[in-house]
Amino acid sequence: MKVILFDFFGVFSTPVYKKVIDTYIPESERETWMKKLDVLDTGELSEEDLRKQLAERAGVEEGEIRAAVDGAPVRNTELFNYVEENLKGKYVVGLLTNIPRSLFERIAADKASLFDPLLISSDLKLIKPSREIFEEAIRRCGVLPEEILFIDDGEKNIAAAKAVGLNGFVYTDFPSFLENIAPYL
Repeated sequence: MKVILFDFFGVFSTPVYKKVIDTYIPESERETWMKKLDVLDTGELSEEDLRKQLAERAGVEEGEIRAAVDGAPVRNTELFNYVEENLKGKYVVGLLTNIPRSLFERIAADKASLFDPLLISSDLKLIKPSREIFEEAIRRCGVLPEEILFIDDGEKNIAAAKAVGLNGFVYTDFPSFLENIAPYL
């Protein structure tokens, strides 16, 4: 492997808006609200607008939603440390993630230097599992698809990556990550 690309949510951080939607939106409406996250991730909907919509639907102040969003992420410190100590410098390490840039910067601006390329869906106006986002990742990495390992918490995203020739596996937890990555190193 020459390049190791990671997803962000579900890998380096717990999801944010899913937790907020699960907390504030009735179960019967959650699927519809989760679809709005794709629009957020492409940059067509701002975080501010989504927070306003969530607050209005939940009947709470926008500040309460903002506080819930800011309090939701739990960073995967073990994985950040592993990347910094074991992968950076030996491999090209990047992110390929569905996330608005504003949210990434609030959660992990201090870790951005670990990743190059930094392929953020709201910048690309593309989201996983679209074929186009993986093709763009291959182009930006400048290597053959089979020289890229992609790690994501979503099976459909791994399947899409493999369909364009990337290697990949599903991230579930840090101990199994260590087992799964070993054959690629």
